[in-house]
Amino acid sequence: MRVRAIFEIAKNEAEHVWGPMDILFMVGTRSAFPELRNYAYCSKLDLDTCLIVVAPKMKLASDDRCVAVVRHEIGHAIDFLIPKNEVDAAILERGLIPYQTPERKADQIAEITYDEPIYYDDDTIQSLLKGIRPRPSQLGL
Repeated sequence: MRVRAIFEIAKNEAEHVWGPMDILFMVGTRSAFPELRNYAYCSKLDLDTCLIVVAPKMKLASDDRCVAVVRHEIGHAIDFLIPKNEVDAAILERGLIPYQTPERKADQIAEITYDEPIYYDDDTIQSLLKGIRPRPSQLGL
């Protein structure tokens, strides 16, 4: 499955930067994603493990959307699993001020991890190609 391959590549790249992490992946049910812009979420299962669940509609999404959404969710996982002082130090090393809100912080972590910006497209979904940044405040920060 293409989305799983995108996840595996993104996870491997993140582990190259941050070290090994226990991040699981699965495709959820359509009912778990009731809103049009809901494509994925990350949950902390325990102290050392996160689970990223993607919507079935990710199979139909463009590659730039899939990659951006997965990277954003891995940003959440990194925020959950890596000590705050390490994450903040890596952000500060890039000359940035760490965001203190979880959604923008996930984008910021993804951006420094993959060295590529996360945009929000016309549908307010993460994208690598076009849109606005940072995350629009009406989406929740």
